[in-house]
Amino acid sequence: MSNSNTKHYFSYINEAIKQNWECPAMTDYQGKVSYTYGELAAQMVRISTFLQKEGVKPGDKIAICARSCTHWSLAFLGCEAARAVAVTILSEFAAADINYIINHSDSVILFADTITIKRLNRNDMPQVRKIIDISDFTAVESDGSRTPILDNSISISKEEVSFPTDNIDELALINYTSGTTSSPKGVMLTNRNISSNVTYGQETEPNSPDDNMLSLLPLAHIFGIMFGLLYQLAGGVHIYFLTKLPTPSLLLNAMKNV
Repeated sequence: MSNSNTKHYFSYINEAIKQNWECPAMTDYQGKVSYTYGELAAQMVRISTFLQKEGVKPGDKIAICARSCTHWSLAFLGCEAARAVAVTILSEFAAADINYIINHSDSVILFADTITIKRLNRNDMPQVRKIIDISDFTAVESDGSRTPILDNSISISKEEVSFPTDNIDELALINYTSGTTSSPKGVMLTNRNISSNVTYGQETEPNSPDDNMLSLLPLAHIFGIMFGLLYQLAGGVHIYFLTKLPTPSLLLNAMKNV
């Protein structure tokens, strides 16, 4: 497929949000978190607004290190809506490797889950301005206090949905290898790299709001984020995130229920 055929993945998602405003978009399986496409859009705007207020500029790096879930997806999409660069890190990495990646990538904000935050020492990542716990989107201060980051008074109408699509050749994502033979290496991917996969998926195997999908691969893996999140949102699919390691019994029940 030639690059000329590539449609920005946010073009697909903008359309899917407008067409499926009241329909479910993302749900944590066996959890309490669930968003419609309209609610997804509002949260993306709130997260991107927070980042901009923190001085994050297009091209700045935002690290995400947490187990895959709905809030992981919101952090990523809010980051991309702000034209920042997401640095996706497997939460199973050793603390030293997570610190290395955060520092090596020059990340200025860290979104992480509670367990990961407890494993890290903020003194080892001095350039990070804020550490955000994605479980409740609160900033974890150095004294342990927490401050909500999302302004729930911010809303968006269906007609106002217009996440950026004029940046297809800008850097969008740095995906780090596991570092099997040496230190982890950052693979730099543009919006075109991501969008070409979404375009290919939608042109060869289109999905729709009639589909449910169980997302169980780590979103910090590029295949996980491409075909466990973005390809689905592009078609208006309802995504269920397993959020746990897929044991046989859990996986079979989830596939049956979803």
